Order: sequence, then structure tokens, then C-alpha cells
Amino acid sequence: MSSQKNNKLQSSLNTTPPIFKQVCVIGLGLIGASFAQAIKDNGLSERLVAVDRHAPSITEAIEHGLLDAGSANLQDVIAGSDLIIIAVPVQAVQAVFVDIKQAMDNGQLANDCIMTDVCSTKVNIIDAAKAVFGSLPIGLVPAHPIAGAENSGYHARRASLFVNHSVIICELPTTSPTAIAKLRLLWESVGANVMSMDAEHHDRILAHTSHLPHLLAFNLVEQLASHDDNLDMFRYAAGGFRDFTRIAASDPKMWHDIFFANQSAIVSALDEYGVYLQTMRQLIIDQDSTALMGLLGRAQAARRHFGHMLASTPYTDTSAMSASYNITPSNTVSGTIAIPGDKSISHRSIMLGSLATGVTNVTGFLEGEDALATLQAFRDMGVTIEGPDNGNLTIHGVGMHGLKPSKTPLYMGNSGTSMRLLSGILAAQSFDSVLTGDTSLNKRPMERVAAPLRSMGAVIQSTGHSGLRR
Repeated sequence: MSSQKNNKLQSSLNTTPPIFKQVCVIGLGLIGASFAQAIKDNGLSERLVAVDRHAPSITEAIEHGLLDAGSANLQDVIAGSDLIIIAVPVQAVQAVFVDIKQAMDNGQLANDCIMTDVCSTKVNIIDAAKAVFGSLPIGLVPAHPIAGAENSGYHARRASLFVNHSVIICELPTTSPTAIAKLRLLWESVGANVMSMDAEHHDRILAHTSHLPHLLAFNLVEQLASHDDNLDMFRYAAGGFRDFTRIAASDPKMWHDIFFANQSAIVSALDEYGVYLQTMRQLIIDQDSTALMGLLGRAQAARRHFGHMLASTPYTDTSAMSASYNITPSNTVSGTIAIPGDKSISHRSIMLGSLATGVTNVTGFLEGEDALATLQAFRDMGVTIEGPDNGNLTIHGVGMHGLKPSKTPLYMGNSGTSMRLLSGILAAQSFDSVLTGDTSLNKRPMERVAAPLRSMGAVIQSTGHSGLRR
């Protein structure tokens, strides 16, 4: 059976009613073609058309049964579309808007036709729409799927590209609620997790989490390639180098446009990165072991911590805790039993060691879920803690008034002990703190902790569950 017949069979078996009558995809690169394939495979549009200057991609897409029609000219296929997906480089979007406006003026498109994009910058998309349309169209819904791959182009498409990936939608006050709801439903129907974000905030966040890492990867590869012994540089590069610079294989034209389109936020992120890089450089020059270990330890822990915090999952893996054993009867028993550390003392060793002045060495630390939550909380407040390593910790205390405010809520996991004891410690600090936990802890009442602290002068707000704000 041909791939075209397979696609038609899959569509006929799909019982979900189409969301749109005709979707027009402008740009059949990786994202545009993958989105089109996902829409086709899930039967989310009655018709699917596309615009792309690369004629072979249009031809193949029609032959594969992906498209009902396609052209290099938007005016040839746009008529009757109720959704337009713009998947071109960011600096080409304004020219696309000009073509869309012409189609509206010619009566080929309704004025409330939904328009969206997949670009990784948003403010410039909104500015381009204002420049072309005068005022923002009620169907404009800027969006950005956080998904990608090393390879690009039509042949790299994957209908599963967006499954379990985030898609950010910028809900403009000028946009029709219906347009937002339909686009949200479309992305959810192809497996994406949809969230809303202000356009300017989006560009600042992406400058740090996506644009800066790509810029650094391109720059590092360029640096090594410029060395006289560049062949050896790449021949003996370890896995870390390959993993980090993998993203430098991305489309240069796309990233060239992104770097210019999000110039202000990227330059700000670069400046901030330069400060941190200079700090690390000086620590190495000064051979400041304590400070360098603190920086590296906080970075390692943060990489794990935020994953647990965002997913509300435990720090420890409990999947292997269940086991079965076959025991053979014996007349004698011999051996050495190692008694695990005490949880209560483990909590307090971190707290007292952090509030002490000088270095505290802890042995027998219980590396359990609850104690690790306490450890992470003090790391978040600027305490350098080495370990745990087989029950050993080295805590570089900051003194009674040396804690620093955490930039994020302090995540207690499922530890009620951490929540209760830290509430008392933080009530005496000069800064505000927010304590939160996983789903289970958030259901537990904490007023019996908050009430006594209030009576001693602390200002404590309860959010209706165990989350506390001091």
C-alpha cells in the first residue's frame, strides 16, 4: 500500500472531528512540515495546503499525500484557509504578513482568519504585524513550540516532534478568545503541553535558555576550529564537547535571524554570562577551593533540583526499593551491620552546620528524600555544602545572619520536618521566603506551625495548603 493510501486510511479511521476547514502552512522546514504531518495524521483539518519556495518539497508533500495543494506563491493556495501557520525565519515574517493582508484585501481570506507562527522570538512578530496591518488582527496568536532536532528541512519532519513538549502561546488582549481556544486545542491535539506567557517575558526567558546556549555552542566550535591544531582538537574531543556543541549543527540562517531579532535580550544575557564567567575565572586563578566547590555543587544540585521541583517528584528513586529474597535456613549468622543515619539528626546537622561559623563535617548523613530537601534549601540560600558522599557532608557555615534569600520558592518535597523547622529559622531572617512542597505535602495543614510563629511577631501567610510565605 502506498504512503498516500496509508495517510488516507489513517484519516478515515480518525474519529476526532477536524478543528479547521483548511490549514495553510507557510514554510515546510522541520517545524512547519512536522506540524503539517501531525495535523494530517490526527485528522485535525479537512484540507491541508502549503507555501514553500523549494519546489521539490511541495511536490513530494503532495505525492506523499500530506498536502492537498501547494505552491511557491501564497495567492495560489491561500483562499478559504481558516488557519495560517507561519514557519519561516523570523526576519521573513513581515513579508509574509504583507502577502496575507493582500489576500484579505482581495477577499481570499476572512478578516478573522487565525494566524500563528512558530518563531522563537515574539515581540518582533507582534511589531511586524502592527507595521503591516496597522492594528493587530483579531486572529493573530503568536506561539512558539519548544522542540527541534539536529536535522532540518522537509525530510526531517516527525509527526511526534511536539509530543510532551511545551508550546508557549502569547495571548494578546486584541485576539479573539475563540482563536486562542482553537489554537490551544490544535496544539494539545498533537500532544503538546500548552502554556501562556507575555511576549516580552518569553523573549527574555528564551534568550537565556535557548538563544544563549546556541550562541555559545556556535562560538566554541568556531574557537576550536580556528586553532592551528584544530584536527586534534576535534579528534580528541570528549563526549561532553559533542553533547554541548550538537546544537551548533542547527541552521545558521535561522540563528542569524534570531540573534538579531532578539538583540536586546540576548546581549543582556551575554553580559550576565560574562560576569559569571569572570567570577569563575578569578576563583581558578585564586585557587579558592571552597568558593569553587560551592559554585560547582550548587550548579550540579540545581540541575537536578529544578527538574524535581517542576514535576513535584521525589529526590530519591524509589523504583528499586521493592525487592524479593530467597533465604536459606542457617544455624549461625555472622557479618557486619551498618546502621543508617538518623533522619532527625540529619536534618538538624544541615541546619546547625549552615548557621554555624566555619566548617562542619558530618558523617552518617541519611541520604533520604526528606534530608535532601533540607540540604537543597540551604544550598538555595547560598550555603556551600560538599556531598553527600557515602554519608559524608562538609558544610561551610555562613553564621546566624549569613543566609541569602532564595530566588525561587524553597522546595520541601514531601518533608514536613523541613517545612516546620525551616519556618522557624526563616522567620528570624531579614528577608522574605516562600516554602512549598509536592502535592502530598501541599495538602497538609501548617497552621499549627504558623500560629505560634505569628504570636512571636513573625508575618506568615498561608496559601490555603502547606505552602507558606514569610
